[in-house]
Amino acid sequence: MHNFRSRHTHAGQFGRPACRPLVSFHATGERGHRRDSALRGRSAHLPPARHAGGHDGEMHGSLSGFARDCHVWLGEVPNWAAVKPVGLVDTYLRWDDSEAPAPMLPSSAAWGYRVGHGGSGSYGVLGATYEPHDYPFLRVSVAATADLGAKGPHPFNGARVGLPHEYVGGVLAGASQESLRLGSGSVRFLWGAVHEVDSSWEAFRVLAVGVMRLLSREPAEGVPTDVLPHFGGSLPPAPRAPELTD
Repeated sequence: MHNFRSRHTHAGQFGRPACRPLVSFHATGERGHRRDSALRGRSAHLPPARHAGGHDGEMHGSLSGFARDCHVWLGEVPNWAAVKPVGLVDTYLRWDDSEAPAPMLPSSAAWGYRVGHGGSGSYGVLGATYEPHDYPFLRVSVAATADLGAKGPHPFNGARVGLPHEYVGGVLAGASQESLRLGSGSVRFLWGAVHEVDSSWEAFRVLAVGVMRLLSREPAEGVPTDVLPHFGGSLPPAPRAPELTD
């Protein structure tokens, strides 16, 4: 069992996998569970391909276009993508007491996307829950898996359930870049699926940026044109790895 003390970090400190991690690891058997059901999606480039009715506070939907498509869950997460972690990687993003953003309401969200880049592509699914608290920090937890599980359903039947450790830094980087959207609380990334060829550290940074933005929205608001990267929304540059000193 590993049980290391957490370090306090700030946005932009999560570099590529070669840099020294500023996180802690502790063994756990926890996993999340939410009921599937239904999103109104709009994009500056991709019109909604499908809408489905769901329970109050739960919406899901799809967007598709040339060489790209995505699916969004808002107010819920996809049960099939619940991972079986060997541990959680935690980090704490702190503010001064007077500067801490007001926390949002509890929420859950997920999205997955496939984008073609010539002979290569980006591919993945990621989901999380958010719970507010009154302390001046945001705790981000990512469930890390040692192995990949079953294949996902259509349209993600090319992905397998899991969050390999080499992508955890990408999730932490993307979450830290969007931390002000949620304010004080706890975000737990417990749902994920990867493609064995087209998933990457960067793909999961993009997914984490999108999840954080979705968590800050009410399901009734839908998804406007400036939310999801690659589908009309902006994407902050990847953080640079900090210089390592002796």
